[in-house]
Amino acid sequence: MAVVAVIAGILAVVATPSMLGSMRKSELQATANQVKGALREAQRAAIRNGSGCTATISSTSPQILGTTAGCITSPVALSSGITLSATSTTSGGSVTNLTLPQSLSFSYKGNPSNADELTLILAPPEATGLTPAQITARGIERRCIVISVGIGIMRSGTYNDTTCTSTL
Repeated sequence: MAVVAVIAGILAVVATPSMLGSMRKSELQATANQVKGALREAQRAAIRNGSGCTATISSTSPQILGTTAGCITSPVALSSGITLSATSTTSGGSVTNLTLPQSLSFSYKGNPSNADELTLILAPPEATGLTPAQITARGIERRCIVISVGIGIMRSGTYNDTTCTSTL
């Protein structure tokens, strides 16, 4: 019986880090899906109501909320420890870090107001205080949501320092 307990203990020690990592990735993905859903809700509300709709992206108490009545039914608060940042990419490929909060307005046609491609980056708690190179070296996964210029197509994926690689 002692041998079985020792083997079970060893298996638990080996499996726990992997299981915790999977849970963190799953929580990060779920949060990214909520953020993308809130932005799509604001876009659909603008089309449905035939009037502009604005969503505010805030990092102080990380959340996405509708600043125009009826845009987002309930604010999306990020899971504890997940950080939110944003970049803007020009048509020439120049990336600029943005200071949050940022407002994103959708016209009555659902077109976004952003002049450049907007990328929202969600990072897990273990990425806090690390440089992009350190995050990459440690294999910490970040998620991203990209809102295109013009028609407002949204895509999501994995963020790698300057690009959002879409996942199917």
